[in-house]
Amino acid sequence: MTRTVAGSKTVRRQVVLAAAGLTAVAAAGLLSGCGAGKLAQTAHMAPAVQGANADVRIDDQLVSVRDAVVVYPGPKGYPAGGQAALSVRVFNQTSKPVTLTRVTVSTDDRHPVGADRVIKETAGRPADVPSAAPSAPSMSPSAATATAAPTGTVASGSAAPAGRPAASPSTGAHASAKPSPSAVAPTQPSAAPQEEPPSDQLNITIGPWQYVDLTADSPTHLVLLGLTKPLTGGDTVLLRFEFDGGATNPVEVPVGPPAGPIEHSPIDGVVDDK
Repeated sequence: MTRTVAGSKTVRRQVVLAAAGLTAVAAAGLLSGCGAGKLAQTAHMAPAVQGANADVRIDDQLVSVRDAVVVYPGPKGYPAGGQAALSVRVFNQTSKPVTLTRVTVSTDDRHPVGADRVIKETAGRPADVPSAAPSAPSMSPSAATATAAPTGTVASGSAAPAGRPAASPSTGAHASAKPSPSAVAPTQPSAAPQEEPPSDQLNITIGPWQYVDLTADSPTHLVLLGLTKPLTGGDTVLLRFEFDGGATNPVEVPVGPPAGPIEHSPIDGVVDDK
């Protein structure tokens, strides 16, 4: 009997130990599975605000628009009538040069914010701005008086020509030296030349198997000019990128995230005790 009890206790102990081992193995498997899932999910996480992407096929090869966003304007956003900088990269995956000719803006019920045009800015100033024609020089009153004076007359106070007596005031020569008011042409103020708005023709050429960086910190970038409504974070605009060999479909371009931490203003109504 003693041997039988001892043997049964030994068997029970082995069963308990085996069950504990299986439980530990199962728990380790579950933990490793959760860890693998976390790593896989983290590796494929995308940023909160993605730039817009689009492709256009030219001669059976692709031209790609990547990471198109409106540069973050700050908490107050861009005002109506203002301008907003774009950030975008264009990749030419063809064997020939490709030219980005225009970027057009369209609106609908879901995208109410539009713009007059999209222009190219180079080193902080609009590129391809036609220069105003120089205005014709205006004639000063003194020049008009000198032109209107008859030939051969002597102005008052000047010396008479040699060999000819000076004319006395009674002879009327002094009166003839002064032109009548009707003979002097009135000086018209010249109108200020009106500058033409910057052209929406971009003409940005990208070589074969090359790309162009049109981000806000690049020497050349794109700008939405003349916003029809205020543009703030969370809004999108519809842009269509036109090339010399084709065009993309309208693309939803979002307002991008801030480049760094946002500085919040103090809360209204809080009084500093200091």
